[in-house]
Amino acid sequence: MTSTLSTLRGMLSKEVQSSRYVGLTTTSAGDAGGTTLIDTGLNSLPSGGDNDFCLGMYVLITELVTGGPAVGESQQVTAYVASTSTITTAAFSAQVKTGTNFELHRYDPTDMDTAINNAVELLYPHLHVPYRSVTLVVDDLLSNGSLDTFSTTFTGWTNIGTPTLAAETTRKVHGTGSASITASGATEGIEQNLFTAVNIKEVVGKTLHVRGWVFATVASAARLRVTFDGATYTNGAWQAGDAEWENDDTQYIDVAVPADATEMTVSCEVTDGNVAYFDLVRAWIDPVYTYTIPSSVAKGPYSVSIAQSLDEPSGLFSTITGYKVEEDSSGRYIVINDALPSGYVLKITGVGPLSTMSTDAGTTEVDAPRTQLVVARAAQWLFEQLAADSPGDGSEFYVSQARRYEQRTQQLLATPGMRMRTGGATRSVSWSYG
Repeated sequence: MTSTLSTLRGMLSKEVQSSRYVGLTTTSAGDAGGTTLIDTGLNSLPSGGDNDFCLGMYVLITELVTGGPAVGESQQVTAYVASTSTITTAAFSAQVKTGTNFELHRYDPTDMDTAINNAVELLYPHLHVPYRSVTLVVDDLLSNGSLDTFSTTFTGWTNIGTPTLAAETTRKVHGTGSASITASGATEGIEQNLFTAVNIKEVVGKTLHVRGWVFATVASAARLRVTFDGATYTNGAWQAGDAEWENDDTQYIDVAVPADATEMTVSCEVTDGNVAYFDLVRAWIDPVYTYTIPSSVAKGPYSVSIAQSLDEPSGLFSTITGYKVEEDSSGRYIVINDALPSGYVLKITGVGPLSTMSTDAGTTEVDAPRTQLVVARAAQWLFEQLAADSPGDGSEFYVSQARRYEQRTQQLLATPGMRMRTGGATRSVSWSYG
């Protein structure tokens, strides 16, 4: 379950007695300069008939009306005229239109949003997101070989010609999706040059192994290829076109690295007028013992395991115990003690911090009752900042409130079940490759 920034801000506002008024809507347009709001409903609020009713409070825009200020904009109230129900503020980015929803807060909503996001980060690892990563493959030299990372192109890959590319999330073998490649006007596809991924002098004469999963509905529409000079290619078998995934049994290339190699490029090729899908493309030469831990796994890994079958890369996994974790200024790494069978998917489990939020609709991975912990820590941070910004004796109230919420945070952390459980040791399983 998740909670939105808007929900958490409402809880924080109520917790710190921010005199929060929600569900307000302008009844007339403000001035063209964006410095006034008009809402006749303000007079019905407690003290809404007084001209000092909301002085110093903050207006938060919660709805985008065409031509008006953006959702999330806030400004402090500098004047209020009860007889005309008019609030004056510093200028918003545009005129506040009729029918604009807004809220009133005692504390700056921007500061409250910042407090919530800081609380989310500061509560790690007590609150966290469990992560399961299957992006690593034993000995693999390719980047984004599962073809899961896509924008307009597949990260790590270069287009051959001008293919039509898409991330296919339904027809897939592994990970979150596969690569949909449509060729039009010529043979096209994607390729990745591995020349700088190895010390070429050390691999001359050794075998480059390429494997992949390929799907097509037309015979001879798709295949894997390798070139060491950009002109001469070693070709894999054509996909049979039987509307089934073909795996390592047919979609493979084994080729020696020549001494005169100027590149080492793996290609996913589709012939003119056809569409094909590629997934879990892998390439290796020598054993790899060090693997970069994905940045999403900030703590752990708590387990490292390997797929039991090449035919079922998302199937059963078995635990590996012979590894250690190392860290330097560039990242964190799993160092395997012994060589593993090449081309098999690795799975690592760990935890990372909760997501921070940049919009009202943005979410973080926490729900009740842990939202109370986030709110308490956010209140502590908010009052610490207010104390730091207040001169002399004016900071005493904020300091006392910060201490109060620090104690509240510690009390909640001590509540059974409030902290999220992290992983532990996993049982080693006896198995065989195949």
